[in-house]
Amino acid sequence: MLAEDPIAVSATDYPYLPVDAEAFKGELPKGIELRPLTRFTGQLPARVWNDNLRHCALAAFTQHAGHELLWQGARSPYIRACVDAANREGNFAIKAEFGFTDEDLKLSVRTQETAEQKWEKAMDDKDTDTVSRRGGSHSQAYPGRAACRAGAGLRAAWQAALFSRQKHRSHVLFP
Repeated sequence: MLAEDPIAVSATDYPYLPVDAEAFKGELPKGIELRPLTRFTGQLPARVWNDNLRHCALAAFTQHAGHELLWQGARSPYIRACVDAANREGNFAIKAEFGFTDEDLKLSVRTQETAEQKWEKAMDDKDTDTVSRRGGSHSQAYPGRAACRAGAGLRAAWQAALFSRQKHRSHVLFP
């Protein structure tokens, strides 16, 4: 797209626009699908942990297992367990850092799919999504290393989770 038009703008397919509920005075404008969210400064990190961390973890574990297509990793019960554990840790960190509840986290995600529905989609062998697309080109430049974005996402998640657990005096990593 950028090759055709260097100032092109791309947007997500969200059916609504998340907005800072506390920034509005009076009623929200009519005719625009807005989703007012409280504690808006924590919503972007929550979004990262809710969806992006899951994808990054799947890419990293799939690459580590020697696969290129994400569905191949998603079919491994061990990889699914590791990805789910990383996701729980990331969510714990976000809830501890921003004071979010599970309900707050549900509001920040794009869809209300269950974990089972997400895994069912991820295991579809017709899906051509690759480790390198989810993980970035770093995996091609440095074979054998974890994909850059995936590795960075996992490191950040574990650091945030461990920091939050230390801060909140909990030492159970996988409840």
